Amino acid sequence: MKIGVIGRITAEGKGPSCGQTIRTKILLDTLKKHYGEENIYLLNTGLIKQSKIKAVLSLLYCMLTCKDIILMVSWNGLQLFLPLLSKCQKYLGKRIYNNIIGSSILDLVEQHPKYPQYMSSFVVNWVQMKSLAEEFEKWGIFNVEVLPNSKPIHINSDLKSYRNDGILRFCTFSRISKAKGIELAASAIQSVNQEAGRTIACLDIYGVPDEDYKQDFEKFLQTVSDEISYKGLVAYDKSTEVLGNYFMLLFPTTYIGECFPGTIIDAYASGLPVLASDWKFNPELIVEGKTGYLYEHSSEMAFKEKIDYVIAHKEEVCSLRENCLKEAERYIPEKVMPIIFNKIDSMQDRKK
Repeated sequence: MKIGVIGRITAEGKGPSCGQTIRTKILLDTLKKHYGEENIYLLNTGLIKQSKIKAVLSLLYCMLTCKDIILMVSWNGLQLFLPLLSKCQKYLGKRIYNNIIGSSILDLVEQHPKYPQYMSSFVVNWVQMKSLAEEFEKWGIFNVEVLPNSKPIHINSDLKSYRNDGILRFCTFSRISKAKGIELAASAIQSVNQEAGRTIACLDIYGVPDEDYKQDFEKFLQTVSDEISYKGLVAYDKSTEVLGNYFMLLFPTTYIGECFPGTIIDAYASGLPVLASDWKFNPELIVEGKTGYLYEHSSEMAFKEKIDYVIAHKEEVCSLRENCLKEAERYIPEKVMPIIFNKIDSMQDRKK
């Protein structure tokens, strides 16, 4: 019997690479390497919008050929698949592993009293953060285990690659939306230069704009000064080659579904300290004065003051780079993915 994965991927170069698609692709690649490509089947949820008939046929094939099924979907997918797969586990003897993306599922649990029952029926619910697991336990969901985010990423130990030519280079490296704080980051850097009376810092923006923000983002870029640049998309496995040239990553997010952002792993693997909001689970990921700095997310002034601080303490910031590299080691697939393998193997009683 195959191992099924229900998640969304996009073809190379077609469509934006968000956290969900990147994580799904990483999981697929790792499962194929470990169990053999012929033993893994993907139900690509992108088919649902393209063709409902193909989606239904793919679901039927998954149900017929896969005993173990890993669910890896976000908000809309959860509403469809949680009740469906709960029944599949109960009546068809399927083994369901719910690999939770983000933290928005908490809202579903609060809104729908049956969702804790659905989740409790699965083999396991994997969450990215310890504090998120504790939140689920409050709702009576105890089959929860921590599975940190991970990336097959090159850890850039060559810290000499930091480009230091008198201008401090900051960057953002995430999906581009209002809630991710891109405009806030640009405004803060422009303010720093205005106060200095010259260009002492610049900001490069990486990522793909959300569809509903694309036009606003294009208009925004027409209003910013020359020290703010949009650099487009970088492949997830090429991130350290790019980020190693920067002084610091800015991550002023207030995105409602934020959990364990992959951009934090990208930064750490590049030896790049992070200046982030204290939003959601960021305080669990960023240790103040060790791998970066945090500020009160509701205060734009606090964000600007932190930027002023790191500019005035460049040597202190650079001293954090070794800590970031060490932290990145925790999130390579070799350290994280055995959590998945061991759980599936124990359920299958399969020898490695």
